[in-house]
Amino acid sequence: VGSMPESTVICSLEEKTGDRGKIARALGNFATVIAHNPDTKRTRVKLPSGSKKAIP
Repeated sequence: VGSMPESTVICSLEEKTGDRGKIARALGNFATVIAHNPDTKRTRVKLPSGSKKAIP
């Protein structure tokens, strides 16, 4: 996720490496990359519910 450009649409997103895509995996749901933080190496994504979450 960290190498994807901003505003990329993602489906079946893993919160932790190896958890098999727990976020935005239902039909028609998607998450969007909002921003990258190179200091903490985390990426902010907007979830289907409208909330925002930082993913490593």
